[in-house]
Amino acid sequence: MALTETRPGAQQQPAVAPATEPGSIERLIGSGDHLIIGRTFIVAALIFGMLSALGLAIAGIDASAENIALGGSAFNNWNTALVAIILTGALPMLIGLGVYLVPLQVGSPSISFPRLTALSLWAWLIGVLIFAVSFVTDGGIGGTDSDAARLGNLAVGLMVLALLGATVSVMTTVVSHRPVGMTLARVPLFSWSMLIAGFVWILNGSAVLAGVVLGEVAKADASGLAANYQTMISQLWDAPAIYMLAIPVLGIAGDVTAKVAARRISAYGVAQGLIAVFGVFSFGVWAASSRAVTSGAWAHNPVAQQTVVFAVWVIVPGIAVLGLLGLYADTIRRSKLRITAAGLAGPMSLLLVLGGVLAAVLQAVDTFGKGTLIGFDVVQLAKAQTLFLVAAAFCGAVGGTAFWGEKLWGHSSDSLAKPSVALVFAGGGLLGTLGIVGTIAVAQGVLSDSDSDSRVYGIVFGVLAALFTFGLLIALVSALGAASAGHADPAEDDQSGLTLEWAVASPPAPEGAGFTVPAVSSPYPLLDLREGPESGDTASTKEAE
Repeated sequence: MALTETRPGAQQQPAVAPATEPGSIERLIGSGDHLIIGRTFIVAALIFGMLSALGLAIAGIDASAENIALGGSAFNNWNTALVAIILTGALPMLIGLGVYLVPLQVGSPSISFPRLTALSLWAWLIGVLIFAVSFVTDGGIGGTDSDAARLGNLAVGLMVLALLGATVSVMTTVVSHRPVGMTLARVPLFSWSMLIAGFVWILNGSAVLAGVVLGEVAKADASGLAANYQTMISQLWDAPAIYMLAIPVLGIAGDVTAKVAARRISAYGVAQGLIAVFGVFSFGVWAASSRAVTSGAWAHNPVAQQTVVFAVWVIVPGIAVLGLLGLYADTIRRSKLRITAAGLAGPMSLLLVLGGVLAAVLQAVDTFGKGTLIGFDVVQLAKAQTLFLVAAAFCGAVGGTAFWGEKLWGHSSDSLAKPSVALVFAGGGLLGTLGIVGTIAVAQGVLSDSDSDSRVYGIVFGVLAALFTFGLLIALVSALGAASAGHADPAEDDQSGLTLEWAVASPPAPEGAGFTVPAVSSPYPLLDLREGPESGDTASTKEAE
């Protein structure tokens, strides 16, 4: 620069707007945080599950009054409500618990594939909306409008695909995000059960997706899609595939038992093995019933079920559940009992699973005789299995939200969760029992298909379904109340936990677990820290002995 030139003035920096914190809606929509996604799954599943259960109640009463409330056919109303309560309620609630808790249990600050998990949430919500629109416009499952029925078929596929996407994230977290020392043999039982459930859900769910694709490729009309649903898609809730809903419940019951008893589960590997056995025998696509339209009625034509293999396949899961009940009872028998919602939900949910197994065994006995041995209505027994297992899934999930309430919401939800668990157990258990008793009564000639008997049955069914609905409503109120209380006054951290999720704040920090993972030498690392030198697998072995 020459001496005669004028020095340029300092350049003015452009004004930068101050950064603004995203609001709650922006955080919800744009978040890949497993905590936010998991909570959203749980709350939405409770809402949709409650509405679906209400739909079952109305469908039951409506069937006894010539469908004056919902219109359409009983087949349309029942199957639409059944699909809804599974794919919008029970299954996503369990997945929501897995998305939220599994990373914390394995000491990971985040879930695997967070964007896939977020995509799964929003795709599932869109699928739920489409399915609801389809039903309202005379579609859903078994509706008479072909366009609306195709919409319902696509919605089922979208919901299943979305839920499987979130399942893959949870499974990968268990496999690849574990800290040093945490082998699969030391994974908490809930995380272990989610891993086992994930494999089964993918196998069974893939068959459902295949059925959806075949329905679309065939360009079927409404009646063709209804037949396609019966032959391909409904296998998801036929025995033994319906057992898959209970796999995470077995893990929840195990984690609850250990913490309530404040001691290790003896023979931990045996507990893991029994959960795995239950999962293996929950693969049931091979045993799916073949149904065909005969003179306007849906005829049940079991083929694979007329075998010894089917009978064994539905009995073995019951043996596994009995084994787990024995292990859990042995763990808690020398402890001071505390009545909590989760403590009640554990044995209640396992009893509901056994109810479903009983219905499946009755079906196996009858179909092994090709429908002539006893003369049971195996379609009604299949419905009873579904109701038992759906109730078990909700009972275990509601108990789980109460058990981990301080981690989920920042405040305990136990007080309201107790009546919720009791109502879900009573309503769901009695619904399943009604199906079994009604089937036996018809076979013995005590009841008939007359209008009066059908009307009484429908009214009783509707009342019990309403009881179940009320239980889910209380669970929803309990969760929202705990979330509100936790936001205003977070609970103190529970120092009695045994697994890693209890080492985080209540509720955890949004950007990860926020804690240092201790050395892991057993399934209960926090108990190891409190017990001192003699801990880890050595202590577990001695206790088992």
